[in-house]
Amino acid sequence: MPDIFGFDPQSLPSGREYDSVSLLPYILNPVTIDRRPMAFAEQFQFPDSTNRDMGKTMRTHTFKVIRLDDGRSEFYDLRNDSFETENLLLNPLSPQQQASHDGIVRRMDMLLATEH
Repeated sequence: MPDIFGFDPQSLPSGREYDSVSLLPYILNPVTIDRRPMAFAEQFQFPDSTNRDMGKTMRTHTFKVIRLDDGRSEFYDLRNDSFETENLLLNPLSPQQQASHDGIVRRMDMLLATEH
């Protein structure tokens, strides 16, 4: 992401692993093909924040899993619920939904297991 702000990514400190993809191609050309099938993000609480919903999320083009640090989980069908108003985990999942949920959770668990 440093390239968005005019920094040369090659100027970043060496000896560290940077697991990221530049957003610049997607901003400049919104139809750019994704380099990864999923996106992962973490939400942290800042010291002066009143938001207590810290956690992690992983999404595909179709589904999104949110796992909050307090143990709550959410699962959304982004094609039919882009505003994430209906947590699918509150009802039985269809076989396709269950398979998608399980696949995203497996990928998230694998990624988190590799944290340093």
